[in-house]
Amino acid sequence: MKFARIAAQRLGARAHEYYLTPDDVVEAIPIIARAYDEPFGNDSAVPTYFCAKMAREDGVQVLLAGDGGDEIFGGNTRYAKQKVFEAYGRIPMALRRALIEPLAFSLPGNDRIAPLRKLGATFGRRRCRCRIAWKRTTFSTDRRFADVFEPDFLAAVDIDEPLAMVREVYQRADSASSLNRMMHLDLKLTLADNDLRKVSRMCDVAGIEVRYPLLDDELVEFSGEIPAALKVKGSSSATSSSTR
Repeated sequence: MKFARIAAQRLGARAHEYYLTPDDVVEAIPIIARAYDEPFGNDSAVPTYFCAKMAREDGVQVLLAGDGGDEIFGGNTRYAKQKVFEAYGRIPMALRRALIEPLAFSLPGNDRIAPLRKLGATFGRRRCRCRIAWKRTTFSTDRRFADVFEPDFLAAVDIDEPLAMVREVYQRADSASSLNRMMHLDLKLTLADNDLRKVSRMCDVAGIEVRYPLLDDELVEFSGEIPAALKVKGSSSATSSSTR
């Protein structure tokens, strides 16, 4: 909220603030469930719906959404983290299993040693089955499925299929740059199957139009011509470090 206030002041915008309540969430869940024709687990659909609803009630007819900026200009921190994932994957597995992972995950007191604590936080206790940073924030393949699903259901589905889908999209991009592959992954899955679906559907339910200026065809094409090194420098995102 602090950053939203700064932006509103800078732009001279007339800001409206509203804090969701538990009753709001209870009210929104049936509305959201009816709006989607498939299971949709992005809980930020709730504030998105109320934002669109408030705008509509205030007489606004069109909203401009900021979706896409991070995905075409390198604003997500996982883009920088992907470099670490790929470098780690180039270390021989025998060395990782015999030395690095025992130090990171099993050494008593490793949470008090900064490099080991960071290593454990980056790769998790499941030894990083997938060397794609995007997967670790999106899919729940690291959780104990038996605690959530019935055995008959687990026996009937392939729990590794979502992970295989991510790998296929990531590897499909015709680029040697891990950043470009991550952006391709985000355009195909994060935006197309999640963010845009969330915002567009909630705005539709609220009765308001939404447009995505950062996903204009010419702007997306222009972003593809910018060298990857100008978007993510070393371990920092160029856009996130300057705008957040």
